[in-house]
Amino acid sequence: MQTFPYRFLRVMGLACATLISIWIVGCSSYGSKFDPYAGPSPATAPLDDVSNQFTSVKVENKVPSEWLRPSDQPYRLGSGDELLIEVVGVSNSVSTTFITPDGKLYFQNISGFRARGLTLPELKDSLEKELGKWYNAPQVSISISQVKSQRVWIMGRVTTPGIYPLDHPTTLLEAISQAGGIATGGLLNALQSSSTTAAQDEMADLSRAFLVRDSKFVPIDFEALLKQGDMSQNIYLKDGDFISLPAIRSREVYVMGSVVRPSSVPYHDSISLIGAIAAAGGPAPVAHIQHIVLIRGSLTEPKVAVLAYKDIVTGKTRDVMLQPHDIVWVPRSPWERLDNLVHVALNTFVQSVAINEGAHFGAPGTASVGTTINVSGQ
Repeated sequence: MQTFPYRFLRVMGLACATLISIWIVGCSSYGSKFDPYAGPSPATAPLDDVSNQFTSVKVENKVPSEWLRPSDQPYRLGSGDELLIEVVGVSNSVSTTFITPDGKLYFQNISGFRARGLTLPELKDSLEKELGKWYNAPQVSISISQVKSQRVWIMGRVTTPGIYPLDHPTTLLEAISQAGGIATGGLLNALQSSSTTAAQDEMADLSRAFLVRDSKFVPIDFEALLKQGDMSQNIYLKDGDFISLPAIRSREVYVMGSVVRPSSVPYHDSISLIGAIAAAGGPAPVAHIQHIVLIRGSLTEPKVAVLAYKDIVTGKTRDVMLQPHDIVWVPRSPWERLDNLVHVALNTFVQSVAINEGAHFGAPGTASVGTTINVSGQ
């Protein structure tokens, strides 16, 4: 079984391979208006009354009830799993072996026996049949000494970010605990130095935390889970899940969709919508620039503004000053439903961040850190 980076890169472009449905509720039903022009400086005031264009949306974060229960399916072996095998009653037959990258198992005289995808009882039966060529009614004992084929990724503000084996039914909270919990070393040091700002910078930004499964954004409410103890968000993990707990100090904006170089752009106090798009190479020739979408705030309850790029560059409307973590989405063609567009934008965002963070571990074939995946806008 391929490890996460390879499988993730292969499936992320297949929009039809969705195992998760993300339901984004109609914009007009939720929240206060989002006026991106609002700010401390009069220079950011709008030329016209456009506040009715901006609203909040809510991503439905109810998870399927079956995700809150451990899987009743037996464990199936994968490439890299280490096995302890013995022919009972045969001296010196104990052997530690592993399943090769092509899914095969080598044991005694058995060469290249396909084992990937089998359960332990299935492998036991198959081995006994094969070994029957050399032994009379052999009895085989098999156990897993180390799980390496099923993993989860835990990145960001945990004590020990990394890749962890999924060797038993594991919940999201258990996985975070296994990674040492939310990192506190920097926070304690900052508090000891009486630097409140530094302490806050070391904290995890739970409103921006996310989980990716099968290359799709899972709308888990990490704030409700970790601050309020909401166990309805504590799902059981599956192979390949990617968890990101970003630091509050991360200060970037993300320009995606139909631009020349979809990418993250370093944030500074004077960065604007037009400036960020320019930093990403500008709109692509096929871009639909009349209705650009600006997404701000929590990933589970984002605020969304629809802006006319042409009106800004021609001076009909003032430019919009961005905030850290803003997502700018330039669509490829006219769209009818804002909820669908937000769906695409959020999925592209989490896919890009996941691959960039994964590249820190030097996995061959992953994208370089600081770039994002070039996915065309809707």
